[in-house]
Amino acid sequence: MAAKRSRSEAPEAGTPPRAGRAVAARKGSGKGGEVSPAGAARARALTAEVYNAFIAELDLVSIRLVRAQIEARSTPERRHLIPTLSEPGARYENQDGHVLVFHELGFTGTYHDETDTAVSIQAEFEVKYSSAQRMSDQLFAEFQRRNLPLNTWPYFREFVHAALARAGWPVFVLPVYRSISAPLSPADD
Repeated sequence: MAAKRSRSEAPEAGTPPRAGRAVAARKGSGKGGEVSPAGAARARALTAEVYNAFIAELDLVSIRLVRAQIEARSTPERRHLIPTLSEPGARYENQDGHVLVFHELGFTGTYHDETDTAVSIQAEFEVKYSSAQRMSDQLFAEFQRRNLPLNTWPYFREFVHAALARAGWPVFVLPVYRSISAPLSPADD
């Protein structure tokens, strides 16, 4: 099966975000925020030296699941399930000597002949990094593209596997993180 990565910029009003890393910029607080498409464009101007210096001083302190939702109301059927992976968003907060990053990830499965979602798993992870330097929107735009998924993806992969098993669905082994479509295959075939 081929996994699709959905990347929309804004959900319909009243619905949770479904996909896409670039979201509306957070104004004002100076504590951090989400990166807008304009912020992502500015990140391209970030030099490798500045980014690498920031990464060299960054250490992972902890990762924890802060929100999860599983929707599997129907009984699984032995039909072809098309999985879709999404990254609805990421944001950060600067703290004294630390940066907290919140990363949302999603998995949905739809039968090939239907439009309704058969199974859906959403999770948000809080990742705490120690850092003498404060995160900026410019650094974060690059960080969420390059480093953040490498830290959170293994946790999400395990979460999806366990959640599907507990809900009575055939499990998928999610692939290594790639920013493009990647194949998935049921683990119990």
